[in-house]
Amino acid sequence: MLDEVFEARVGVLSTLTPIHIGGVEQKLTPFEYIIKNGYVYHISEEMLSKFLAKLNLIDKFVIEFEREGHRFRILDFLQKQKVQVDNNYLLNLSGGRRAKLDTDPLQMQDYKPFMRDGMGNIYIPGTSIKGVIRTAILYCILKNLKEKDPTQFSTQIEKRIEQDIRNKKNKKRMFEWGNEEWLQSFLIDDKKGSPHTDWLKMLHITDAYPEKHFEPIIIPVNVLKKEKNGWQLKKDNTGKPTTIWVECIPENVSFRFQMTWDRRLLTEFSNSNSDIKLPKNLEEIMKNIEEWTNDVIKAEKSFFSNQSKVKFYDFKTLIPNFRMGFGSGMMATTIFTLLSDDLRKKIRNYAGLNRGNDEAPKSRRIWIREDSYIPLGWNALKIMPYEKGNPIFFENKMPVSTKKEQAQNMIQLEAIAQLEEEDRKIPPKQSPQPITWPGAYVTYSPGNKTLIASYENKKAELKIGDDKSIVPERYHKTLFEKRKGIKANIIVEPLGNAFKIVRIDEN
Repeated sequence: MLDEVFEARVGVLSTLTPIHIGGVEQKLTPFEYIIKNGYVYHISEEMLSKFLAKLNLIDKFVIEFEREGHRFRILDFLQKQKVQVDNNYLLNLSGGRRAKLDTDPLQMQDYKPFMRDGMGNIYIPGTSIKGVIRTAILYCILKNLKEKDPTQFSTQIEKRIEQDIRNKKNKKRMFEWGNEEWLQSFLIDDKKGSPHTDWLKMLHITDAYPEKHFEPIIIPVNVLKKEKNGWQLKKDNTGKPTTIWVECIPENVSFRFQMTWDRRLLTEFSNSNSDIKLPKNLEEIMKNIEEWTNDVIKAEKSFFSNQSKVKFYDFKTLIPNFRMGFGSGMMATTIFTLLSDDLRKKIRNYAGLNRGNDEAPKSRRIWIREDSYIPLGWNALKIMPYEKGNPIFFENKMPVSTKKEQAQNMIQLEAIAQLEEEDRKIPPKQSPQPITWPGAYVTYSPGNKTLIASYENKKAELKIGDDKSIVPERYHKTLFEKRKGIKANIIVEPLGNAFKIVRIDEN
């Protein structure tokens, strides 16, 4: 019965170049990680604060943090306090979260962490995979239109994009109409043109998890530009190459996920909509993905045609057929390869930086390794039969930070702290005293749902999630709707790397 309703397959995604997908934490600063022996440990704020409290070091930690500013390093502070630090110690403080560092530790100031689940494990969200598939399908629809009727493609697509630019349409919503008209303009149950009538409602993708344990890496990513006088690395104001450090899944790591196609929903769509030209099963979807990827690869080969340091596209083993994540670029995330050179430049100059008549896009994010330029985000995707009774994900392959293990880590840290305390003869810790910041400036960051208070070059934060009760009602409209700052008396207390907001007074 289930076979009649759903077509199911197992997807296997194998990385061919480093992959990065960001999460809620946009970047981590030196106040949030420790580098030791070639590894970066993402320190748990909760475990660090409890550990420092046990050693009565929170006040000293805050004073040192304020004095050193951007030069502050957690490891330097612990060593100055004669706290012994080894790898097991750091694994406890980080809850097992660490990544191998592929650069000089002194060069890195902050890095973008990879997305993780509630247990602290790296995974690839099903929404990210499905987003790539959506791009591939839309691309193939419009490519077919362009090949059959170039004039209609120019009128319906290119001319309309040019009109959006002339009308100064919201840059982030420039091609929403394309998705709506080509993937959502169906009729079903008397509904039309909404997410309820989205063709890809038939496709379900689970989150993808690795087949076996692996170590993430942190790599420096540079920007390679194609100039009239040759290739150049983009530089910052200091004259050094612009560099972004990102935590990545390295090459040769395989992830598994489940793909399900709803045949019953397909029948409903087909009965209400005639002459459908979209994929009707997983095999047709794969054909769309491969056609889209082939065109993206052709465009990238052309772009790098005279750049000898880009060797990736000289395929000798696996040929990529899927690109995703940070550094994929406009060619792999839009329908750019279908558009004229002139229109690409107009879009870039309007929605991005105005580069005049330069090629669009004129740059790519790359990783420099052993004098080779490595593009980011490339994978090999294959789908295999789904066998009932066989698990999609492999058990006991990845270290899972459960509540029990977190509790054990905390016990170990408390035991270490007790020994350190006895060795250094530290008196019993004092609870941090609340501090009032009169007239502090308070803002709200909707991305991570965090309150931020500034006062005399100090900063305090508090993640509030969806609970806004800590903010007096009179400030709600200004902070949460207008997204403007307010001035109020703030009660804070020292905690971990900085200060924590405890209360906001009415004034």
